[in-house]
Amino acid sequence: MDVESPNDHYLFEYSSNLSDNGIFIQTEDPLNPGTEVTIQFALPDEHLIRTRGQVVWVTMEEEGHESGMGIKFLGLKAEDRNRILAAIKKLAIL
Repeated sequence: MDVESPNDHYLFEYSSNLSDNGIFIQTEDPLNPGTEVTIQFALPDEHLIRTRGQVVWVTMEEEGHESGMGIKFLGLKAEDRNRILAAIKKLAIL
């Protein structure tokens, strides 16, 4: 998982929640809400998704919650959205 913030800093973090609208990135150093980023990640079928996103919410570590940020996809291609939905459906069946 690569996230490029406005200051060209890359974060190599983990995601724990993916939808066709956005993704949750686990990080100890989340960006501020409203920050626009470029995000890149591979689906289980190794298809690479690269799109813009915006941080919409942030959470800090508490009991039962991980630190991280929710990123809404901006301008996600229809083909990529369909591939994400297919990957989610496939994982739900497993």
